[in-house]
Amino acid sequence: IRRHGEGGGRFIVVDFRRVLGIDSSATSVFTRLARVAEQFGVILVASGLAEASRLALLKNGRPSSLHLEPDLESAVAWCEQELLAQAGRERLTDGSRPLATMLADLVGDEAVAVTVLGYCRRVVVEPEVALVIQGDPSNDLYFIESGHAAVVAEDERSSFRVLLANVGAGDIIGEISFYLGDRRSASVVAKGELVVWQLSREAMAKLSSEAPQAALRFHQSMAAMLS
Repeated sequence: IRRHGEGGGRFIVVDFRRVLGIDSSATSVFTRLARVAEQFGVILVASGLAEASRLALLKNGRPSSLHLEPDLESAVAWCEQELLAQAGRERLTDGSRPLATMLADLVGDEAVAVTVLGYCRRVVVEPEVALVIQGDPSNDLYFIESGHAAVVAEDERSSFRVLLANVGAGDIIGEISFYLGDRRSASVVAKGELVVWQLSREAMAKLSSEAPQAALRFHQSMAAMLS
């Protein structure tokens, strides 16, 4: 284990789904590993523990550097969420780094960014509410101002859902299907309150008509990002 920030990772995920049971010696080794990880600023994430294994592991208490998740997908998603939360704290959108500045990083011109945002609508999405629904027409793209959301895809035949990604402040939602004119390939569900700026297809057409140079710069920047 290397210290986080010195070439080392922040998380170590250990999946136990194929482990039928653990004895006291294995529990002791794993607990010591968690304590070593704590010294290096690393969090040990254990997933897929059977109930008996979980109870054995927690028998002598749980180190602060040990986190448990029911399965590997949930463990990776939790790590992503923690990284996004840290990134969100580093690029605050409460005035210290407004969305216009973030968009300016994309288009390379803050005046163009402000112009584009003038054609957007601010939307507040409540926790666990879907901003985008899989299969719907792609008539809008969104810029996230604050909060986090999960991108999930569902197999219509089996109703099996897969977490594709977690997104947060500064990310763009729906840009690929918006430009291709396809239907939404996944749903986006708010995790906590989510604040976004919506750029509709109608607003884009109006932007192109009223501020063609700003629209051109925006399209060029989106093309460069997507390529």
